[in-house]
Amino acid sequence: MPTIADPQPISTFDPSRAALLHETLNDQAMAWDPERADDWRRTADPHEEGVHWDGYIFDAWGTEIVPAGAKSVALS
Repeated sequence: MPTIADPQPISTFDPSRAALLHETLNDQAMAWDPERADDWRRTADPHEEGVHWDGYIFDAWGTEIVPAGAKSVALS
């Protein structure tokens, strides 16, 4: 997970707070919008490789991006 500094397990993610999520399929950090917390709570599906949500697989979260070579995109 080269794009998030000090990555935390996705199992500890609080969707009601702003964060960066590591998306495994594209190996990128994505900005999380806390306004989508209710949808996360309803539809997030935990799996061995991470949490499946809205077509993504997230395996970690953090609050800072590693500057060198980091890719970041916002959720649409």
